[in-house]
Amino acid sequence: GDFVFRELEHFLMAETGPGFSQQACTAVFFKSGCVVFWGMTEDNEYRCVATTAAPFMRMPVAATLDELWAARETETMDVTDTEGDSHIENDVIYLRTHDRTRPSDKLSMSFAMMTAARLSALENKIERVLAFEKRSADRMKKLIRPWRVSALGEGVFDSLINLHNLRYELNIEQGLTDVPDVMWDYEGQTRLFEKLQRHHDIKQRLDLLNARLDWTFHFLGTFSEHLQRLHSANLEKIIIGLIALELLIGISDFVGFHPALLKTYILDKLTGHR
Repeated sequence: GDFVFRELEHFLMAETGPGFSQQACTAVFFKSGCVVFWGMTEDNEYRCVATTAAPFMRMPVAATLDELWAARETETMDVTDTEGDSHIENDVIYLRTHDRTRPSDKLSMSFAMMTAARLSALENKIERVLAFEKRSADRMKKLIRPWRVSALGEGVFDSLINLHNLRYELNIEQGLTDVPDVMWDYEGQTRLFEKLQRHHDIKQRLDLLNARLDWTFHFLGTFSEHLQRLHSANLEKIIIGLIALELLIGISDFVGFHPALLKTYILDKLTGHR
């Protein structure tokens, strides 16, 4: 067949079989939806996904594998063989040729490449959301009117919920800096994983994304407080107006001026009639 599979709890490893056009190639499929390819051409990567993963993919309505493939996020590095230990140097992965350790070295670095690809996808997603929220905030600032404050406040609240969900996805759900469970007992593999993560600046990129989310949180929080103050001021004006109207009605009744006539007088003044 085309592939020889080895399935474990968190991933599926596919080694090319005798029927595949390229030999000594590997694909590692992760539950997150990421796939790491070793030594395949792009055409064969597509063929691998189409024949292996496509039957199990949950495709959106009206989406095709071609559309999903065109929209994929990728991280690439050059790979070359070495007689020494596997390592990363000058943007190149040097992979040990020893058959006993080569698969485990591939796997540990596949986990690191997977986190880099997932982070790239999150960066693009967060960039789009933050740009949208900024445009929305700029538009809402121009729409501030006493009768729109409540609706604008609901819009800001929805934006804050979206940002909370993004922060959870970035820091908790994805687990981008966590060492995979399968490597806890293998110090050498853990070291490879962490070194490749440092190569991709995973922690620094996470810190930058969190700083941008924090800034947007503070901005929207300040805007929300401003809307709340406007809402409170509007309520105070309404209450003062009602109290003043009640006093006028009481005074007019006291001096014998009929409330209906007072109402007509007030309406005439408001409408400009004489």
